Amino acid sequence: MKTLILCIGNELFGDDGVALYAGELLKKLESEEVKVEESSGIDLVERSLGYDRVMVIDSILEPKKAGEIKKLGLDDIEKEGLFAHNISLYQLLKIAESAEDEKKKIEVYAICIASAELGAELSEIVKGSAEKLADLIADNFDPD
Repeated sequence: MKTLILCIGNELFGDDGVALYAGELLKKLESEEVKVEESSGIDLVERSLGYDRVMVIDSILEPKKAGEIKKLGLDDIEKEGLFAHNISLYQLLKIAESAEDEKKKIEVYAICIASAELGAELSEIVKGSAEKLADLIADNFDPD
């Protein structure tokens, strides 16, 4: 199964770059069938073309749950209201899901962050969660 691991974030905004850090850790999975890429989110539909499965890693601002890892379905994303610029992540994933004849398998992982402050470093709790998520994905990765 041709898989895209799409990591959404901006490392200039501290913990918002957590998905990019997780993506760097997941580069070890790359092959002809698996591609790990960074994204701003808005290009999700175009980047997902030609893949059977898309795994999205993003951050979600939930200060009281900083470091928590969530696996979200499309319904959860719609409720959470995650946005990539001016379009919701839910809308982008629904478009990506139906952009080709074959339905894609879409998985979304979100790491809760306390803030996304310009110029801040990745916090230790969030960095640890990215490492845990990368290990979890790598250890349970099934190319089929």
